[in-house]
Amino acid sequence: MRLTQDIIRNLIKEALNAQEREDKINSITNMIPSSMATWIWNTYKDISGSREPQPCTCGSAAKLWRKATDEIRTFVRDNDR
Repeated sequence: MRLTQDIIRNLIKEALNAQEREDKINSITNMIPSSMATWIWNTYKDISGSREPQPCTCGSAAKLWRKATDEIRTFVRDNDR
């Protein structure tokens, strides 16, 4: 009985996380809000298995941030729907 409850809780938690990921990543258009930078980078690392340190949020790191957001968008598109 306990195992079934744990499985159900985990499924609900995953569904909520999936919706949260989708909502957050869809809210980003052309500029990453500084308040979301840590979430984006940590989510990217969780999805990709990367161990890269979080880059600065200046223009010189734009390529890294693009890579992170693209990885999250791809994950959401392929796994969360």
